[in-house]
Amino acid sequence: MDKALSAEVGMESELIGALNTISKKENVNGVVAAQLDGLCLGTKGVMTSPAAGYVAGVANAAMAMPGSGSPMVAIETDAGTTVVAVKDNVVTAVSSRRTADM
Repeated sequence: MDKALSAEVGMESELIGALNTISKKENVNGVVAAQLDGLCLGTKGVMTSPAAGYVAGVANAAMAMPGSGSPMVAIETDAGTTVVAVKDNVVTAVSSRRTADM
């Protein structure tokens, strides 16, 4: 296996591991990772591939705000909260269920 392919496989398994870890957290019901252009890198739970484009759009809009740097956006609904964050040009959104004390 050449070095480039080996590095790509390593990054993919690292991403899958991160998605698995996040999805197992208490009250988390879904997670999606995407590139800033909306290309889905991976999903778990209720977050599906089409959600990648939506969360990338939210992240890009937030980054367009003056002085935003690497923004974090929380979207609250009656069902729960979705937090969208950007780091190293990867958009991650984590969806969590609303609990009785929220």
